[in-house]
Amino acid sequence: MKRDKSETPQARNRGRREFMRTLAIGGGAATLVAATASFTAEASEPSSAAKAGETSTTASKGYHVTAHIEEYYRKAAL
Repeated sequence: MKRDKSETPQARNRGRREFMRTLAIGGGAATLVAATASFTAEASEPSSAAKAGETSTTASKGYHVTAHIEEYYRKAAL
């Protein structure tokens, strides 16, 4: 690709800066759209606890010891 010899280095640098700025703005916008879409999809779908008929406060409240975890503790004990 041949460059225009009348173009100054400052003009080339300005063009590069504008291109990089456009990429940054486009990347930020794409990230925002992806995050928003993910957030709204999670908010619109009922949780698995709600599908099972449980209340959401008991299903999502921190650490729970399940049979799987008890088995791990039993095997890990010396």
